[in-house]
Amino acid sequence: MYIRVLNDEFYIFLLFIFLVLAIKYVTRNKKYGDIGEKLTAKSIKRICKKKKCILLKNVRLPLYDTITEIDLIIICKGGVICVENKHLSGIINGQTNEKYWYQNKRGIVKKIYNPIYQNEGHIKCLTHHFNKKGLKDVKIYSYIVFSNKNVVLNIVDSRLVTIRDLKNIIKKKYNDKCKLTTKEIFNVINQIKT
Repeated sequence: MYIRVLNDEFYIFLLFIFLVLAIKYVTRNKKYGDIGEKLTAKSIKRICKKKKCILLKNVRLPLYDTITEIDLIIICKGGVICVENKHLSGIINGQTNEKYWYQNKRGIVKKIYNPIYQNEGHIKCLTHHFNKKGLKDVKIYSYIVFSNKNVVLNIVDSRLVTIRDLKNIIKKKYNDKCKLTTKEIFNVINQIKT
C-alpha cells in the first residue's frame, strides 16, 4: 500500500513537470516569434516613414468563423505588402509547393507549416475584406521575412526575403502606380480592424 501511494505521487509529479515544460516551450516559441516581428518592424519603420507608407503590426481580421493574424501590413502607393515573419534558425528545407517544410537545428529535424501557404491565407482574407468594401483592384504582395541571421534557406522563391530585402521592396513598391491612395487603403483596414 505504501509503495502504491508513492507511485501515484510520482506520476502526479511527472505530470506536473510535463505541464510546466510544455507551457514553457509554447511561451518560449511565441516570445521568439515576437522578437522576430519586433526586429523586422523596427528595421523597416524608418523607411516606411520616409516613403510615407503605413505600417500595421499584428492585424487580426475575421474570416468566416475564425480569426487571421497578419504579422505586418505595409500600405504604400504601389499596394499592400502582406508580411509573414519567421525568426527561425538552422537549415530550412522544402519545396514552395509542399505543405510542410523541415527545420534542421543542431541535428533535430522539426516539421513546420509552409509560410507561403500561411501568407496566401492572409492574402485571401485581405482580398475578401477589400472586395466587401468594393475595392477590387488593390494589389497585394506576399513576402515571408526571415529575420534571424542564423538561418540557411535551401528553398528558392522571390517571396522569401531578409529584412534588408524587404526595405528594398518597400522602396520599389513606393514608386509603383496604384489606383488607390494610401489614405483610402488605410481607411479600409481601419474599418476592418474595428
